[in-house]
Amino acid sequence: MNELKNHVFRIATSFLYRSDHSHTGVATVAVTSSLSADGFITYETEPVMRTPKATLACRYRLVDSSEDLLVINIHVINVAGFDAFQN
Repeated sequence: MNELKNHVFRIATSFLYRSDHSHTGVATVAVTSSLSADGFITYETEPVMRTPKATLACRYRLVDSSEDLLVINIHVINVAGFDAFQN
């Protein structure tokens, strides 16, 4: 993990494991801090595990530009049908 010590981690937690309180969800790793980071979890859950899914939206400043970059990291429910995905 030494190669990642100068990186910035943003995480949207879906849930914590009871045994060791470790996080599960989605993470975005970058070499710079984000301007903003917003996490969301789904109302719908995976059919088998009954766990929610997480989404993370991070906004970054682009070098030598007046525009920002929006990065959206999505862990979608892939077996719940279109309605769950659309929600």
